Amino acid sequence: MISHLWRPGAKNWGEINRARLWLLAITAILQAGDVLTTNALIGVPGAVESNRIMAAAMDALGSYWWVPKVLVLPTVFYVLGRYQKLWPAIIVVVSYSFIVANNLFVIAMTRGF
Repeated sequence: MISHLWRPGAKNWGEINRARLWLLAITAILQAGDVLTTNALIGVPGAVESNRIMAAAMDALGSYWWVPKVLVLPTVFYVLGRYQKLWPAIIVVVSYSFIVANNLFVIAMTRGF
């Protein structure tokens, strides 16, 4: 029931509804997809990371560039879980979907599909 959305001050995750759980799960899956597709593109000549923060992480951390990206996920979960409305989580899912779709498109173009 929608009246059981997790509100600020909720004591546990038991008050979170199914829609929000699905959105959080999809966010985690898309985050993993972003890391995997970005990793696939790192060695492709001419491919560059367009996010300056992640590009700096790639330069500084080498093959462990993905660690800061994964460490941000619990913060995203916390914020999206505490917010009463679903639209912020939907925006995050749509944004990650575009990012992963773009990465897959670039992978396909570099492989001649």
